[in-house]
Amino acid sequence: MQRATCTSAAANGDSSTGTVGGPNLGQSFIRLRAGAASLDLDAFMTILQDATDPVFDDDLGAASPTILPDGFLVGGGKDGNFYLLDPSKMTQSRHRTSASSEIPGDTGQG
Repeated sequence: MQRATCTSAAANGDSSTGTVGGPNLGQSFIRLRAGAASLDLDAFMTILQDATDPVFDDDLGAASPTILPDGFLVGGGKDGNFYLLDPSKMTQSRHRTSASSEIPGDTGQG
């Protein structure tokens, strides 16, 4: 039996590795899998790397991630870019992979 999953995005925060209790997942798309009595980290993809810089405030989760009818996930941040990825190909990666595509935004003349 296949367990249910939940995909989300984390906005502000550190995206460092090697922390006690698991990785910090700021600026990442995250997939959780239903365990017997808990939600367990199944996969993630960190999109924006320098989340600890106070000037850098792109909030990946600002444009709420949405699962499209074809199963792909689209989400974006305050940087104006959107990201399209295949949640079924996510791993525990700190770098964008072939499972994702960036759709550059245009902030225009406000």
